Amino acid sequence: MHLLFINHSKGSGIYGIEQWMLRMGRELVRQGHCASIACRAESGLFEAAPEFGIEPHALPIRSAMELAAALRLRKLLVSGHINAVIGKTYKGVRVAAMARIGLGIPLFCRRGNPLDVRNTLRHRLTLGLTGARIIAPSQAVKNSFCEAPWLNPERVHVLRHGIDPAEYGDVAPQAVSGCEALILFAGRLAPVKGVDVLLSAWAEVIRERPNARLVLLGSKEAVDYEGMAKALGIQDTVAWAGYKKDIRPWLAAADLLVMPSRTEGAGLAALEAMAMGRAVVASRAGGIPEYVRDNDCGLLVEPENPGALARALLRLIANPDERARMGQAGRRRAFSEFSLAASARTLISWIQPART
Repeated sequence: MHLLFINHSKGSGIYGIEQWMLRMGRELVRQGHCASIACRAESGLFEAAPEFGIEPHALPIRSAMELAAALRLRKLLVSGHINAVIGKTYKGVRVAAMARIGLGIPLFCRRGNPLDVRNTLRHRLTLGLTGARIIAPSQAVKNSFCEAPWLNPERVHVLRHGIDPAEYGDVAPQAVSGCEALILFAGRLAPVKGVDVLLSAWAEVIRERPNARLVLLGSKEAVDYEGMAKALGIQDTVAWAGYKKDIRPWLAAADLLVMPSRTEGAGLAALEAMAMGRAVVASRAGGIPEYVRDNDCGLLVEPENPGALARALLRLIANPDERARMGQAGRRRAFSEFSLAASARTLISWIQPART
């Protein structure tokens, strides 16, 4: 099989769906298939793809009805003998739908946020006219999608994030200054990720544990979170490390991962933390509970609740044995229930029946 991923995201950052495409593509190649990706030539995906054994193709998409892009994509579908297309955004999926007319190539749309499918005319027309099937990272996301009365649940497939255990063995930790406990956040510094909730909670944590430290990995967006930290008086206990393509060295140095998202399809960073043997403190939001078992792999709290988040962090900071136990439980769960190899085989099994 030869799968083509389409992702025209801007910038150098490689986050959830981008990570999923790269890792899934590499695993497909390992299993004897081929994988390519059509993306912006200046993007981080284009640069990273060859490292994963994926062939990159420059394909900027300016609009959902861009005929020139559809024609370029059609040429790639034919010359590359593509067996299936997986797009990230509706814009890319609509262009792919035009490109595949008469070719009988199945089309999938990988969506990761519970709000990505809504009961709107635009979404109904897009998914109805393209005939795309949807790949969701959790049952919670599928359930949210299927609240749209026009969407047939059989068109939505659940395919959870997977990991390769070989990548989570001995990882050299990132060098950081000594502290009582190092708490790590990894993700976009955006409101949906609950960064403001985390900073408010951290102000409570520091009052009891002044030698704890918080490190945030992620690209800065419009919100001035550094200004918020200064206003709370916690700026000296918070480090802004910027976007990191590989968070494993930081996880190796950290005591636990915090994920205070307001909504989350699944949370790849949480699964990576589990694979690294780190406990997770996260919101009980979206698909997170399907990955992180409460009081087993970590602690779950209600979203938008800084007090509850602070109490959970303080509990594990004060109890290293408990967080070590949770970290080992998470590692066992990650390796036994989230196999990337099994996910790739499942994906391939969907393609042949979908061909028309």
